[in-house]
Amino acid sequence: MAMEMMLFTVVMAMTQSMAEWLIGRRGQKNPIHTMEDVAADEGQSKSWRWGGIIGVLGSFLILSFYSVIGGWAADYIFLAGTGSFKGLNGEGTGQVFQQFLG
Repeated sequence: MAMEMMLFTVVMAMTQSMAEWLIGRRGQKNPIHTMEDVAADEGQSKSWRWGGIIGVLGSFLILSFYSVIGGWAADYIFLAGTGSFKGLNGEGTGQVFQQFLG
């Protein structure tokens, strides 16, 4: 089941990425103005720029989230490199994580 979910995620991400690249290539501007211009070229409402705004805000929020996860991963790599996990079982590593969270 996990492999199917992973494959589904990759397929969806690739489709979304290709759509974003094609729209960006056509607009040749920032995401907000690209969405507005492409919509106008297609005879649609300029309110499509909100799609660009939401995309920019969503990317910012995702980047903020992943920077925290990246910090956790870097700390775990450091702890593993210094041998802090030697002799610990799953419960012990869970306690290390809880201490890390504060």
